[in-house]
Amino acid sequence: MNKEKRILTLLNELDEKRVLTLLNELNTEERKNILRQLTQPSLNTQIDNKFDFIKSIFGIAIVFLSALLPFVDNFLELLFPNINEVIKVPYFANFLAATWTFCISFAPLLIIFSLFLSVNKIMYIFPMISGLVTSIAVIINSMGYYITGKMQFYIVMTLISIAVILLFKKVYNFLLIKKLSEELKMKLINLVLKED
Repeated sequence: MNKEKRILTLLNELDEKRVLTLLNELNTEERKNILRQLTQPSLNTQIDNKFDFIKSIFGIAIVFLSALLPFVDNFLELLFPNINEVIKVPYFANFLAATWTFCISFAPLLIIFSLFLSVNKIMYIFPMISGLVTSIAVIINSMGYYITGKMQFYIVMTLISIAVILLFKKVYNFLLIKKLSEELKMKLINLVLKED
């Protein structure tokens, strides 16, 4: 059984020569046991993988939403240009100011919640971009220049679009490597089956 564990570990490390050497030391029953383990993942593993995938997608959506929340007022202003005249909010200059205040306060809560989900750390680049652009705009506005919320919105959307493109490239490369890894495992299985 110890040899079987070593073979499965080596398969995960993709060391073909060492795996074939160890497989040759096993009897036919042990080889078949390893092949069963490789070709038929358990139901628990499949369920865990699906749950982790759904949890990860939900976490990514929350992180992405937290990056866009500070700009909800800009979305609303683009869709409904006269919204400040239609909806009045007490204690605020206008409806869009109230919306921005609520959203900017709610964004960190979403980020904290996403920490409990399976989110890759690289996804936190989106809220960082959003916060950085907003902070720079505040600093520039305090120096006497004026950067509107719409301009901040356009800058953030451009930077986030670039980050999404780079992220998709990274995901594509990861999936390609995973596919090649699975092909190598199947090649090893076929070699072992031919020897039997």
